[in-house]
Order: sequence, then structure tokens, then C-alpha cells
Amino acid sequence: MLVAVHPLLLWLGSLFVPGLATLFSTFSSDLIRPLAAAVVVSVLVGLPSFFLGWAEWSLTSYWANLPAYLGQSFPLKELLVSLLAAVIPIAIAVPLFKRQQY
Repeated sequence: MLVAVHPLLLWLGSLFVPGLATLFSTFSSDLIRPLAAAVVVSVLVGLPSFFLGWAEWSLTSYWANLPAYLGQSFPLKELLVSLLAAVIPIAIAVPLFKRQQY
């Protein structure tokens, strides 16, 4: 069970950027602006990991949990944060897509 958690964390972390791009695409009909906004937000979310003492504020520290990869512990907090980071942009984008008229 513990071995299957770390790919799940990476998968949830990889869903964050497309979720953001989907959310931003509801505000713009262009292709480049939503992708650029998703990349900028993803970089800003990862920036705190480069400063000493700020690693807890970075989403990348939750996606890459060393004890989970080694099978030493079950990363419940990391799993919940990654799940919320993947689900929230999609949950906001789906109703916005339904309201749009094509």
C-alpha cells in the first residue's frame, strides 16, 4: 500500500498545472494566455521551497515526500494537500465551462 502512494502523489501533483490551465481558459479564448498563467502560478507556488524555512509553504514539498517514497510512513497530510490542489481548480472550472455559451 505504501509503495502505491508515491506515484499517486506525483500524479496528483501533475494534475495541478492542467487544472490551472483549464481554469484560466474559462477566462480567455486564447491558448497562450491560460498556459502562461498556469506556468506562472506553478512557478510562484514552487518558489518558497528555495528559501530557508519556507519549504512547508511550497506545494512541491507535499508532492515529493521522501519518507513516502522510501515506504517508511503514510503521508496523509501530503495526500490531502495534493488532492485538494488537484481538485480545486477543476471543481471551479467545470461550473464555469457550463455557464459559457459557444
